[in-house]
Amino acid sequence: MRFIGYAIALVAIIGAVDLAKVEPVDATIGKYKDNATLQCNVKGVDSYKPMEWWFDGKQILPTDEEDKYTIDANNNTLTIQGVLPEHVGEYVCKVDLYNSQSFNATVTLKAAPHVYSFEKSKNLVQGDPLVLVCEVAGYPEPALAWYTSTDDEPLKALKASDPRVSLTPNKQGVENGTLRLEDLTYDDRAEYTCVATNEIGTH
Repeated sequence: MRFIGYAIALVAIIGAVDLAKVEPVDATIGKYKDNATLQCNVKGVDSYKPMEWWFDGKQILPTDEEDKYTIDANNNTLTIQGVLPEHVGEYVCKVDLYNSQSFNATVTLKAAPHVYSFEKSKNLVQGDPLVLVCEVAGYPEPALAWYTSTDDEPLKALKASDPRVSLTPNKQGVENGTLRLEDLTYDDRAEYTCVATNEIGTH
């Protein structure tokens, strides 16, 4: 009988642990330099070690940039003060139980795209190549598109089918981030605009 009682107790313990999970609460900032709070709710278990927060493969410690990060162990939140482009993306919250089991979840800090300004004016002659690089911030990674505008045509999509046009990734690895237009002609005079879009917005 003692053997049967032990088996039943063991199953009950395993069942309780199997119910444990971490539920992430994503955050979105309206603009850079706003504050953002990420949260991970722990379900199915009452007792666990203080939650760990990780970003870009490194653990965020309470002593890291004390004016930047605030960890609230009571509410399982991480607050980032004055979010900058390098702070958006995927964070990981990690929970260790006292029986050595651990659970984690990915929580995302999202932001609308931001296009960094590039050279406003280029003085080129016919036959020269035009090279423009569009660098962006935002998460999820924005999709880029190029447009031209003149006094006669306010805004139109760049003709990517033009054999003189090539679109390649920029130094950040973002697709279509680098525009190269070979063998400029008089008709290529225009204002060139890079537009970035993700699920949060457009810039």
